[in-house]
Amino acid sequence: MDNRTFFNRFKLSVDKFVKRIVATHGLSGIEDLAPFTSNALLGELALQACENGDIEDLEDLAPFLESEMVDKLVEKILETHDLADIEDLAPFASEERLGELVMQACENGKIDDLDSILPFLKEKTVDKLAIQLEQTHGISAIEDFAPFLSQETLTELATKTAKNGNIDDLTILAPFIDGNFLGEILLKSFSKQ
Repeated sequence: MDNRTFFNRFKLSVDKFVKRIVATHGLSGIEDLAPFTSNALLGELALQACENGDIEDLEDLAPFLESEMVDKLVEKILETHDLADIEDLAPFASEERLGELVMQACENGKIDDLDSILPFLKEKTVDKLAIQLEQTHGISAIEDFAPFLSQETLTELATKTAKNGNIDDLTILAPFIDGNFLGEILLKSFSKQ
């Protein structure tokens, strides 16, 4: 028997065993077997658990799922849950799809716990979210965004904040803004006073 045949038989045996464990103990009993379980079965079990509202143990399976499956799980979870419930899955989702889903969730008013998702989003997505939230909730709403924003967006937000006379609010962005630009803004602001 060659290695490939042995490995395929091993996977089939593990899959059968995993199905039995899940039937009696749920997903919590299979995290140690996940690396040896077929992607197809893991995906099927994870989706089934998600549909049943059992999302607690998905984080243990996420590293062994394909990113497309994680994307599906994130989408399904966001239909009925908040962003906090996807933070453990976010590192394993595709950046593009995660960004789309998070933007959609924010448009639906789900902005709590957004900071835990920011490291896994593309910079352009974080920029869009920050600009939208700043417009609707003010500069303090994007304090956690600053390390993930592009210099262009930081500059735009700092300029707007300074023009509005909110110099104190610049402290939120200051550590991440180019020093020369920050100096210019502060000089202009203080010369107006």
